[in-house]
Amino acid sequence: MNSLTAKRKTIVNIIMCFRNNFIWFFCLFGLALLAFGMGLAAPFIFDDIVFIKNNDWLGLDKISYFFQTFQPTSSQSFIGYRPLTMISLALDHELYGLKPWGFRLTNITLHVFNAFLVYLFVKQTKIFSKRPWGTFFAYVVSALFLVHPIQTSCIFLVWKRSTLLIALGSLLSLYAFGRWYQQRVNTLRYLILGWCGVTVALLSKETALILPLVLVLAALLLWEPQQTKRRRIAFFYVPLLVCFLVHFIVLFGFQAKFVRDNSVALQSYMPNSMQLDRWDYLKTQLIVLWKYVQFSFYPVKLHIFHWIRPVDRFLDGRFIAAFIGLGVILVGCYQNRRRHPYIVFYTLWSFLFLIPSSSFVPLQMIIDEDRLYLPLFSFSIMLGYIFAFLISRFSALRYFWVTCICMLITIYSVHDMARAQEWQDSELLWARNIQDYPKDPRPWLNLAILHSREGHAAKANMLFEQALKLDSDYPSAIHFYAEHLLFNQRLDSAKYYYQKSINKEYLVSDSTMALGIIASQQGHMKDAKLLFEKSLAIRPSNTLAMRNFALFLETQRKYDQALKWLKKALLVAPHEAPTQFLIARMVYEHHRDIKSARALLTQLLKQHPDHELAKQLWLKLDQK
Repeated sequence: MNSLTAKRKTIVNIIMCFRNNFIWFFCLFGLALLAFGMGLAAPFIFDDIVFIKNNDWLGLDKISYFFQTFQPTSSQSFIGYRPLTMISLALDHELYGLKPWGFRLTNITLHVFNAFLVYLFVKQTKIFSKRPWGTFFAYVVSALFLVHPIQTSCIFLVWKRSTLLIALGSLLSLYAFGRWYQQRVNTLRYLILGWCGVTVALLSKETALILPLVLVLAALLLWEPQQTKRRRIAFFYVPLLVCFLVHFIVLFGFQAKFVRDNSVALQSYMPNSMQLDRWDYLKTQLIVLWKYVQFSFYPVKLHIFHWIRPVDRFLDGRFIAAFIGLGVILVGCYQNRRRHPYIVFYTLWSFLFLIPSSSFVPLQMIIDEDRLYLPLFSFSIMLGYIFAFLISRFSALRYFWVTCICMLITIYSVHDMARAQEWQDSELLWARNIQDYPKDPRPWLNLAILHSREGHAAKANMLFEQALKLDSDYPSAIHFYAEHLLFNQRLDSAKYYYQKSINKEYLVSDSTMALGIIASQQGHMKDAKLLFEKSLAIRPSNTLAMRNFALFLETQRKYDQALKWLKKALLVAPHEAPTQFLIARMVYEHHRDIKSARALLTQLLKQHPDHELAKQLWLKLDQK
C-alpha cells in the first residue's frame, strides 16, 4: 500500500512539474510578445533584403543545396556553412511568403525556447536549487535573458536567425549533457538530446566551433559525474573531439577550397579605415570586450552599427587598461576555479563565445550586438545570483529586492517596446544610428541605399557623398553609389565609380559587368562584349553577368547565343527565377515555341507563384 501511495505521489509530482514548466513557457511567450510584438511587421532591412527578400534560394525544393554550398544566395553573397539556418528560413518562406512578421514570429519563438532552456538549466543548478527561492530565481534569470534590450537585434534582424539557432543548440546540449552527466539511470534520452543540441549548433553557425570546449569546461567545473569514467570518455569526450575536428575541417578546409574555386572574396561592408590587419584587429577586440560588458549592464544607444576607434599600437592607453583588466579576470578565474567554480564557468562562458567572431573568424566586423546573445546567458545567471545573495543575506529586505527585480524586468521590457517601435521606420532607424555615431559612414551608406530604392535621387546623392566624405576609399559606398548613378542614367559618373571599385578590388566581376552595360548603352558594342566576357572570366559562376550578357546578345539579335548563356546560368543556379523567366520569354518571342515556354513557366510559377512578369507572360500564352 505504501509502495502504491509512493508511486501515486511520484506521478502527481511529475504532472505538477510538467504543468508548472508548461505554464512558465507560455508566460515567457506572452512576455516576449509584449516586449517585441510591435516590431513584428517592420519591413525587411539591411542583410534581410539580400538574404531573404531578394534570395531565390529560399524554397523547400532547394534544401539539398544548403548542405552542398557555402553560398546559398542569388546575389552570390558569401555566408558560410549554415544549412539549418537556411532550412528554417525556407520553411518560413513556404509558410508566410515574404511577410516580415512571419519570420520575426519564428525568431521570437526560438528566443522563448532559449529562455525556457535557461530556466530549466538554472532550476537544476545546485547553486539555486538549494535555496528556498530557487524556482523563483530560475524565473528571474530566464525573464532577464528574455527581455534584455540587446536581444532585440537578433529578433528584428531576421538574418540573425543563425545566432538564435546556435544558442538553441548550445543551451540544449548544456542542459541535456548536465542531466546525463549527473544521473545514473534513465539517462539515454538526455544523451540523445545533448547530441541533438550539438548537431543543431554545428549546422547553424560557424562559431559553434567553440561549443565542444565550453561543454568540456562545464564537465570540469559544473557537473558532478555519476557516469563511469569509461562511459564519459566513450559517449562524451571522444565524440566531442570528433565533432570539433570535423567542424574544423569543414570550416577551414572545404570552405577555403570553395572560396578559392569560386573566386569569392570575403568582402566586408566595413569602411576602408576600419579594415584592420590581424594584430590591430585583435588589439581592438580587447577594447570591444569591455564595450560588451558596458552594453550588458547599461544597454542604451543600441544600433545595427557601432563605431569604435581602432587600436593601432600596443602603447595605446585603452589597450593597456583592457589588457590588465582581462589579465586580472583570468588570474582570478584560475585562482577561484575550486572555491567558486560556477562563477568561473559563467565568466569563461562569456569570453569563449565572444572569441570566434572576435578573433580567428575573419569577419572584420569589429563590434556587433548579436555576439552578446549567448554571453547574456551568463550575465543573467550572475545577476540572478547577486539578487539571490542579497535576499538571503538581507532577508528582512527581501520584498524590496524582489521589487527591484520586477522593476528591472519592466524597464528592460519598456526599452524593448521603444526599440520595436523604432524598427517600424527604417529611415528613423538609420537616422538614430547616424545621430549617435556621426563619424561612421555605414549608417550614412545604408540610409542612402534606402532613399535610392525609394526613388529619392537627390537625397540619396547627398547621403552617398557624405559616406564617401567620411571615408573616400569605402568600397561598399563606391560600388552602391555607382549602382545608384547607373540606375539614374548618369553614365559617365557611374563609369568613374565602377572603375574605382575595380581599382579597390571590390566586386570586380560585378563592376566589370556594369561597365559592359554602360558601354552598350553608350553604343560601344565591341567594348561591351569584351567587358561582359572579362567579367565572366573573372568569375565564371556569376549568373547575374550571364543574364546581362544574354540580354546584350539579344539586342544584337544573337538569340541562340543568348539562350546558350542563360542555360549556362541555369546550370550554375537552377533555382534562380530571373534566369528561368528570361529563358521562357526568349523561347516564346524568338523561337515561337509556345509548348516549351509554357512548360518553363509552369515550373517557374510552381516555385515562385508571385512572380508578376511570369504571370503576365502566361496570360499572353493563353491568348495564343
